[in-house]
Amino acid sequence: MEEIPPAKASPEGIAIAKLRAMREAKGISLAELAARTGMTRGNLARLESQKNATLRTLMRYAEGLDCQLEIDVVSATVSKKRRRGAV
Repeated sequence: MEEIPPAKASPEGIAIAKLRAMREAKGISLAELAARTGMTRGNLARLESQKNATLRTLMRYAEGLDCQLEIDVVSATVSKKRRRGAV
């Protein structure tokens, strides 16, 4: 039987996981973040569980944490080298 490779994490999922970790590290509740962003607590909870979001939503979330969302585009060759640990 063939082994199924692990699913590749989406960039959105990675960003959401990092934002959630930052929120929790800062001790900010979903209710407090909702007040800061103008988004509902329910929408924020769904965002954190679905691992899918628009760029604008990710930016609002980051701004609510007093953070900046940065996006980087690299060639596939560079990306593969990073995953292997080469610089």
